[in-house]
Amino acid sequence: METPILVEELKDYPFDEVTRLNCEDDMLKFKAPVLGESHTALIPLTSGVLLAYYAGKPEETYQMRYSQYFQDKILISLMLSGDSTHHLQGNLEVNLKKNQSFIYAIKEDGKLSVVEYKKSKRFEVASLIFDQEAFNICLDKFFDKTQKKEKEACLKAFFSGKQPGELFDITNEVNLIIKQILNCRLIKNFRRVYLECKAYELMAYYFQSISCINNSEIYFSADDIKKLQGIKSDLSTYDLEDISVENLCKKYGINRFKLTSGFQSLFNVSIIKFYRKQVLQRAFNDIKENRISITEAALKYGYNTPQSFSRAFFKEFQIRPSAIS
Repeated sequence: METPILVEELKDYPFDEVTRLNCEDDMLKFKAPVLGESHTALIPLTSGVLLAYYAGKPEETYQMRYSQYFQDKILISLMLSGDSTHHLQGNLEVNLKKNQSFIYAIKEDGKLSVVEYKKSKRFEVASLIFDQEAFNICLDKFFDKTQKKEKEACLKAFFSGKQPGELFDITNEVNLIIKQILNCRLIKNFRRVYLECKAYELMAYYFQSISCINNSEIYFSADDIKKLQGIKSDLSTYDLEDISVENLCKKYGINRFKLTSGFQSLFNVSIIKFYRKQVLQRAFNDIKENRISITEAALKYGYNTPQSFSRAFFKEFQIRPSAIS
């Protein structure tokens, strides 16, 4: 049996090549001995929640130590392609295949936790990394006092210490959301709101699959519907500097699960798509009425380049912005 190489610090494996891709966050492409050619990124989604992305094809079988980096954190590991083996604190071993996931509480007890990738086998993995407090707050937001069993199911799903935990399948929706986060080219406040919404949209799907709630069991009261209608109105007439999921939840007294799932159910569109449509509609009106240039519109409405703005504009309205400017 091949003995894997233990990688404790990336700096011990000097890179032959490091390239930053066209992204607001540090999405890096690199080539290094043992690790091979890879992509990696750390993307803050919202307060206390980080997305770590890693894809590659190792030149040698290796184990990457992560307990020293993420002590006292909650890790949701999502295997998008390929497979990996997680050795957790010397007590548990988790074999993760394509489209599988698990949730792990990393304890600060000095024990070794590593993930192993096989030589010459391509893989792609994304991990949601939570501060303990952020995870607890998030859990409370998604599960109210009437959902004790569902909340307990999430807590029992953990791999932690000698607790065996559970594996879960990744839905197509979760895969799509990860890709949307990685491909996001919005900037500044547009990016902040977009990623925050995506974080909670992702958690809604994940927590729902863990707690075994069927869509037919999700109910929205008349009061919930009224709140969601008010939120839709807000998104149509918002101040771009003030809008956020947190503010909407506080203003309307609704939790994030009901906001994301309820909006989709009631209006047959995700809150993200609706938000982006409103942004583009404002851009359309601005170009038509105020005759601003395409470059000005791209910068004003959160796009990195006039080309990316033009593509999004055409996809929404089936007309180029140059045709109305």
